[in-house]
Amino acid sequence: FSHWEAYNFLKSAFEILNSQPDTTEVKKEKQRILLLMITPLSFLGLPDGILEIYESGEKISKELEDSKSVSKFYMCLSTYHSLRGKPNLAIKYAEGAFEEAKKNNDLELMVDSSLVLAIAYTPVGEYQKSIDLLSDVISQIEKEDRKHDFFSCPMVPYSFLCVYGGIAMGNLGFFKNAKESNFDVEHLIMDELKMHGEEPPKSIAESMKKSNLIIGLTSF
Repeated sequence: FSHWEAYNFLKSAFEILNSQPDTTEVKKEKQRILLLMITPLSFLGLPDGILEIYESGEKISKELEDSKSVSKFYMCLSTYHSLRGKPNLAIKYAEGAFEEAKKNNDLELMVDSSLVLAIAYTPVGEYQKSIDLLSDVISQIEKEDRKHDFFSCPMVPYSFLCVYGGIAMGNLGFFKNAKESNFDVEHLIMDELKMHGEEPPKSIAESMKKSNLIIGLTSF
């Protein structure tokens, strides 16, 4: 219920701003409100008007020449179209988000957008593109020793990137590489559990349960 309250409050603020002269300062405030809407909207499914909100954010961010915010709204649009069953549009926006992040050498946004892009690639079988994308991003995370970082995700993205890389390699028949990718995830789970004083898993099923526990432990 609180997500609806937050969304409706921000929506009212945006409508007030829409009645103001369209100056640069008003545009910046509109953009700030639209960026704040992203979090509550992510918990509300696909409410009426969500596409218009994301498209408004994209338009205003382009007018302000704010490429970082453009990338964020591209990710939102990609997720929206993935959920609506439009993979080509999902890929288009996710690739745009990643290119914007890469152009600005923004590792945080590269990590976030690469996960969105890997999700968009999977249903249409673009496994080689996933491997090429994820191998580069994963290596950068490892190089900077940031496997345990959240970046700006609600969960640790490194393990999810490894999983999607493993799925892509497995579907192309590279089973040994896929196993190694998921082996990295298993070690990450064990490291996280030790950090939080938990016992390591004794089976695959228990490992899956423990990985859900990690998300709960590290979400606060």
